[in-house]
Amino acid sequence: AKRLEDIAQLGVDRVVDFRFGSGDGCFHIILEMYAGGNIILTDQHYQILALLRVHKFDENVSTAVQELYPIAHATTLVETDDGPSSVPKGQISANHSTPQQLVEWLAGQVAEDEAAAAAA
Repeated sequence: AKRLEDIAQLGVDRVVDFRFGSGDGCFHIILEMYAGGNIILTDQHYQILALLRVHKFDENVSTAVQELYPIAHATTLVETDDGPSSVPKGQISANHSTPQQLVEWLAGQVAEDEAAAAAA
């Protein structure tokens, strides 16, 4: 039995990585908490061993058994009314953002929305 060694949020949205064990023998359970949701078991290299449901991030990137979990896609997702979508590049670094950077980014988004509403 492996013990839980680490819990990390991937990016700025609802993707959580639970790491069990360490080194070459570790496993990850990745919990995607979107509307459809998903639970994914990977090895130490993030190769998918089992998952609740197969889905595509885009035409060339999907989650399926024996595929590598697409961390780069998962860490740049934001849930919208239409489902997950990518954060525009350059607005926020999802992999290394701090809470303060996220608050500043969100404040900028609110200011842009208010300016657009005032202009309309």
